[in-house]
Amino acid sequence: MGLRGKMNKWIISYLVSGRKLQVKLEAIASDIFEARDGTPQGSSLGSIIFNLYVDDLPEYLTVGKVFTYADDTSVLISGKTSSNEKKPSA
Repeated sequence: MGLRGKMNKWIISYLVSGRKLQVKLEAIASDIFEARDGTPQGSSLGSIIFNLYVDDLPEYLTVGKVFTYADDTSVLISGKTSSNEKKPSA
């Protein structure tokens, strides 16, 4: 499927819109920093955008099996020994 043209540019501008973030763990907070990519946590578009971008991933992997659910993806590659396993090429 893939994304091209104006739609791709619009999504990229949404993903790199310069959101400011701060990580807090109990009473400790990080400095504020700018998010350079990714969808905002809890965003209604996050899963949709992710699925549009990885939809054709299985077509490009030469080995292994791809499992996806919502915005999670796992690639399973197995072999009899570690030397039998190949690095997936995409």
